[in-house]
Formats: sequence, C-alpha cells, structure tokens
Amino acid sequence: MSEPLRFAHQFNPVIAYGDAIGNDCLELQRIFWSSGVRSELFAWEAKPEVRALVRDYHDLETIQRRDGVLLVHHSIGNDAVPEVAGLPIRKAVVYHNITPSSYFAGLNDELMRYADVGREQLKLLAKSAEFGIADSEYNRKELEEAGLANTAVVPPLVDWEDFDRPPDQDVARRLADERTSILAVGQILPHKAIHDVVAAFAKYRESDRTAHLYLVGPTAMSAGYLDRVRGDIRKLGLDGAVTLTGSVTVEQLVAYYRGATAFLTLSEHEGFCVPLLEAMRSDLPVVANAAAAIPETLGDGGILVEDRSPEAVAAQLERVVRDQTLRKELIEKGRRRVDAFSRGQIAERLKLALAQGGWDLPDARSKRVVVLSSDQRCGIHHYSLAVTEGLRDRGHQVTFVGVKHLDTADLYRKLKFISPHSDAVLIEHEAGIFRDVPFVRALISLWRKRLPVVLSLHELEPEKFHHYRRLSAALHYNPRYGLPLEILRMPWVGLRLANWFLRY
Repeated sequence: MSEPLRFAHQFNPVIAYGDAIGNDCLELQRIFWSSGVRSELFAWEAKPEVRALVRDYHDLETIQRRDGVLLVHHSIGNDAVPEVAGLPIRKAVVYHNITPSSYFAGLNDELMRYADVGREQLKLLAKSAEFGIADSEYNRKELEEAGLANTAVVPPLVDWEDFDRPPDQDVARRLADERTSILAVGQILPHKAIHDVVAAFAKYRESDRTAHLYLVGPTAMSAGYLDRVRGDIRKLGLDGAVTLTGSVTVEQLVAYYRGATAFLTLSEHEGFCVPLLEAMRSDLPVVANAAAAIPETLGDGGILVEDRSPEAVAAQLERVVRDQTLRKELIEKGRRRVDAFSRGQIAERLKLALAQGGWDLPDARSKRVVVLSSDQRCGIHHYSLAVTEGLRDRGHQVTFVGVKHLDTADLYRKLKFISPHSDAVLIEHEAGIFRDVPFVRALISLWRKRLPVVLSLHELEPEKFHHYRRLSAALHYNPRYGLPLEILRMPWVGLRLANWFLRY
C-alpha cells in the first residue's frame, strides 16, 4: 500500500544551469511543487547561476521525517556520496549512467578515478536505497546489476522553453549561407567518438565539397583527445570545413539546431542522449550509432547505423541530406517521438515509479494566484505579464493586479480585489512602484488575511532589499526546532521582529 508523499528532496553532487542532470533536477522539482509536495535541492557544489536555489548537502542531516524520500542523482563518483548514503532519510537512486573509466585512460586520470569510484558508490547506494529510477531501460539493467531489485524507468525532463527563444543571429546567418551543415552536439570526449564523426564527414564531403561540420560542445575536459581530433581534421584535409565551437550559449545552440541540415552522433556510450530529443524537436533528421541507450531514445525518429565505418555513415548522411521524401518522413516521426517525452507523459511515469516504490504522488493541483505589480508600460510590467502567462500555461488560475506608481490610494483600492481564497500573492516589485510605509502596511494587510506572499524584488537598493526580505520572513515565520528549543528562541526572535516593525 502506498503512503502519501509529503516531500521529495533531491541530491546531486554538482547542480548547474544548462547541465542535463541539473535541468532534470529542476524540472522534477516543478512537478513535485505542482502536486503540493515539498521539494528542495541539495548539492556538494552549486554553480553561481543556481546557487540561490540549492542548499548545502550537510543540511540533509537535519531532516528526520519519514513521510518522504530523497532522490539521489548519480552519474559520477563524488566524495559526498558515502555521507548521503549513510543518512537515515529514506532514499531512491536516480541513475543517469557512468561512462566506463577505460575511455579516459591516458587522457584524464581524475575522470578515470571518479568513474571507477562512481561504479563502487552505485553499489553502496543500491544497499541504502529502497528503490531506483533510471533514465532508460539500458540504465535500469545496470541498476539491477548493482543490486537494486525494485527499479523503474523515468526519462529525464527537458525544459523546451529554453529552445523557444530567438536564435543567435550571427550563428543563424552563418548557417543560412551554407548549403549543407552537419551538426554533432556533445562534449569532445573519447566515448562520444568524435574522431569517427570527423572520418565519416570526410567521406561524405567527397560528394558534397561545400559541406561543413559543426562540433558543438565543451572541451574543458578533453585533454589530449582534443589534439587527436584536431590532428584528424588536418590529416583528412578538413581545415576550414570543420568548426569546434567549444561551449555555447542557449541562443547559439538553438541557432545550430535550427540552421543545420542533419544531426549525427556516433557515440559509443549514452545513458539517454538528450541531444537526440533536441535535434528531433528542431526538425533535424538524425543519423545515430545503434549503441547503448541511443536506439531506445531515438525510436523510429531517425536512422540507426550498426556499421560505423566512414563509408556506411556517409551513405546514410547522403540519404537524409538529398532524399526530400525521407527527410520529411524522419522529421514527422521525430516530432511524434519527442511527444512521447512530454511533461505530462514523464509526470505520469514518475507517478507510477513512485507508486512502485511505495509512495503516492498527488495529482497536479491548479493554484489560484494573484500577481501584483505596476500597471504602467515598463519593463517590470511586461515581465509581470510574462510571469502571469507562464503560470496560466501551467494550468494555474492567475489574476493580474496592476497598481499606479507611487499611488497609495490605488494600492489600497486594488488590495480589495484580491480574493481571500487565493493560494498565493506574487508581488513583482522594483524601485518607484510602491511607497515604503504603505507597501509594508499592504504586506501586513495580506498577512492578516492569511494570504501567502512571495516577494520578487528587482533593482532595489541593497538596504531596502534586505529590509523587505526580513519583513517577509517575519510575516511568514516558521519554527525551525522542537518545542523546547523554540521556547528558548522566542524572546530573541520577538525582539528582532519588534525592531523591524517599529521602524514603520
């Protein structure tokens, strides 16, 4: 029998914006939030872009409750994993696969060591976790081999909103001027078989002398493998026909996907391969190596090759570039394949996986939200409208309330339009919208109505920013400790709250 899921926290050693696993953490968190399940992110290291959204993993030691689960994402060895595995909190492993260390031999000793450590730590996690979730059936089998019997498959979530932004114009113009652009996306590492991509492209270019190959992906960990790839490019006479872009922005990545002619991956080891979805969603025909989890992810949305010889791969590239009927067929199949990984589909699979682990994930709930901000045509006004539309797109009932700048009477009048039955009031505030004292009185008025308030502060003086943050914390004070400690803490908290409020 399943238990109601009250919280679903997540741990990943390193959380970064733009990283596939980091994005999966954030997207899973959104699903949990939409179901009314508390969910926080914990990490050994959080990159600057997401640091405000992530807690230090040591804070997990304070969680004593048993009515929820900690999802431990695992894709590489990390020194924090044994500590997390030993915590008394109930756990599930979310396995994204670990690249075999043999690929890094002689190139990157640190990656090689942590790949081996990660395999051993997977066995440790399998002993401490109640169940496991894998990106693919390929990964699920590895979970079973590690000793975890109760497992399920839940593909990673991709936030397509990032791909709906305008492409980088410089990249878009460059690709528009080319007749044939072959695209490969991923880190420049041995298991991605970039050397095979270069060799296949060289063979293809014998029949298409204007073709250009774009190798899009970071090279920070490439070490000597990057020299090998560059050496192959020179030996094959491809100088000027191949571009190694290094790391790119989202706008640049979007431009490469939208402007390319075909997508090619000959990777030997993938636990899922998110770039396949990105290519299919960008209406890009795909040629891919039939290895690891690639066939499972691609489905019938592209051409799978068993023979990775330059001649065989070049022949398939020739087909997807020149055969317009085949291109149209692959694009249509690719669109249907991407639909199988929609947010709704993944949320349902997550619900089933959690049920298999003994947890009942509530259905997504529609919230009644009020967005309070400026009614004048300015940056914060347009931003607030975009937030409003985004919340509506996610199924919430949202009311936008605009207030005239520095007009106290209008602020108090508009407060009357806010229903006491609202689930939350989101205030998008920047300098010049509200007068300080009336605004604080408005906050207190909302607090008296027991309405949760989210203060989103933009371009305020640091002193005011911290002042409003403290007031918000005071109005939404929650006990942190057990009753005996809270009794001792109350006088100190009371003095601080009194000091803040007396300023007004």
